[in-house]
Amino acid sequence: MFEQNLFDPEHLIRSGDAMKRISPVAQFATLSDRLSDSVGEVHWNLSASRDLNHRISLALELSANLVLKCQRCLGPLEYELNETRRFALFKDEDALPSLEDEEEDVDCMVVTGEMDAFALIEEELLLALPMMPLHDSESCHASSGAQEEEGELELKPSPFAMLSRLRNS
Repeated sequence: MFEQNLFDPEHLIRSGDAMKRISPVAQFATLSDRLSDSVGEVHWNLSASRDLNHRISLALELSANLVLKCQRCLGPLEYELNETRRFALFKDEDALPSLEDEEEDVDCMVVTGEMDAFALIEEELLLALPMMPLHDSESCHASSGAQEEEGELELKPSPFAMLSRLRNS
């Protein structure tokens, strides 16, 4: 059903290969739960190398067209995701650099042995999603619905105005 997605970063470096795949969005269960529709594909490319400090470095490229849920109108919102992430891998926590020494565009992680490419990819997809996806105000269905409701409210007489008239008579 699923292809082998466990990999050893050391082996990936030695082989000189990259894991380049296209995976269905529906294959990422946690991501699918956050979407309005889990159609489409995630294009990903994962490669490994050694950086200038001889650390294992991973490069991850992600692209997908996802269907999120607009938080204003709850309708479908198409979202184009293109991310490039870099990771520096360490064998134990003692080897991690201090916060001041970390490179800004590189995430540091402790890895011993094989890694799950799908888990890494899904986590990065989730982190790349907007916290509050919204249509722009012109194309959001909630904006036009709110304007229609305001117009309807202006046409109806206030029930409190009726009560005030009764009380004054």
